[in-house]
Amino acid sequence: MQLTFDIADELDLTNEIPSTLNAISALVLALPYFKKHAGINDATVMSASYFLAGAIDDVAQAVRDYADKKISEQREELTQRREQ
Repeated sequence: MQLTFDIADELDLTNEIPSTLNAISALVLALPYFKKHAGINDATVMSASYFLAGAIDDVAQAVRDYADKKISEQREELTQRREQ
């Protein structure tokens, strides 16, 4: 499974990413509680950990893609200015 984060502008970056990371953080903090008090087994904890790690990677990739896009746009603008 891959989560998709589409960052179109700075508003998305500042609005979606922090809340996503906060939600992931809350789940990470809850795992030990659920293991101890709710009786979930190690395999379930490992599956949840794998999923959360994937979610963090997907968020990081979305931020990286957005940064690459912005850098590319700035380079293109500079090239166009030089040609004028």
